[in-house]
Amino acid sequence: MDEAILKKYISLTKNLGQLLSVARLYNATHPVFKEKAKEVFAEIGPLMEGKQSLILSEVEGMFLINGEKIELKNSLVASLAERIRNLKLGSLDLEPGLTLEELELLIGFLNLKTHALGEEHIREYFKEKGAPHVIPRFATYRLVGEDEKIVKEGETLKIDDIPKEIISRFAEDLKKGRVGEQLEKKEKEYGVLAHDSTFLSGLMSDLTKDAGSKEEVGKILWLVGDYLIDEISTAKEKELNYKVLEDLQKQLLVFWEQKKDRVTGKEDIEKTFVAIGAALELKGLLLLYKKHKKELEGVAKKLSAILETLPPESLIHKKTKEKLEKIGPPSLGAALFGP
Repeated sequence: MDEAILKKYISLTKNLGQLLSVARLYNATHPVFKEKAKEVFAEIGPLMEGKQSLILSEVEGMFLINGEKIELKNSLVASLAERIRNLKLGSLDLEPGLTLEELELLIGFLNLKTHALGEEHIREYFKEKGAPHVIPRFATYRLVGEDEKIVKEGETLKIDDIPKEIISRFAEDLKKGRVGEQLEKKEKEYGVLAHDSTFLSGLMSDLTKDAGSKEEVGKILWLVGDYLIDEISTAKEKELNYKVLEDLQKQLLVFWEQKKDRVTGKEDIEKTFVAIGAALELKGLLLLYKKHKKELEGVAKKLSAILETLPPESLIHKKTKEKLEKIGPPSLGAALFGP
């Protein structure tokens, strides 16, 4: 990344955060807000030269522009990242041709208290308000490795670009419950198919056409649920896979309501999705427990090492032991003082 461009991204991020704050204090017609909006808009123009889009996104509390991390310990920037996260989208893209009025509309929207309505509702909001250059994009990305590299919609393959033989292979692997092991190979086309709710909805619709019972329908739905659960290794992945599951449910239920020869009711399908969602949540909680258990063990070892340097009869040793016995779990006490 060009150092000069990164500095411009940092400046823009700071000013977007300030504009968001100003918007909370003044209404959209107030001169103070208008003046600050003009200042921020003047920064955006040069960054869009050559028809360059500006992709605003958030990953684990970190604000990004075009995938570049903005390392700023600033409450205003943190607030901006939080507002983007609350949209539960992959990104908000600002396209060349963006107007000052569209920027003002975006800031006003980010300040709404309840706006996590899903991609389509948000997209319609900006269309109705006359802001075609503000594009919400669904979170069809996931973290790849420890460097938090992001693969976003619009930067990856489209379903139509994926060879038919790969799509056929995915469908066969799904039927046989092998998608999870194939995803471990990190094949890009395969990953796109596995996390595109629209594609999955169509595929699941086809698979359930010939289902003879509600139990059979449930087993088919779990084919997707199983690999979405298995691949979770971070809290962010849990959040993204839950979003895929949520969108898949909405789209599949539309198909199911139109289906004439239904072997099970809408309620049974919803119950299955609730169960899959609960399993996703369970996997996330297990990861959280494992993380904190490991951290706790590390703290116990450090405390034990320090206490070994103190005389057992000393007041600080006795008081520390008493406090730990009161506030710490049995495992911590055992680690420090033995069973």
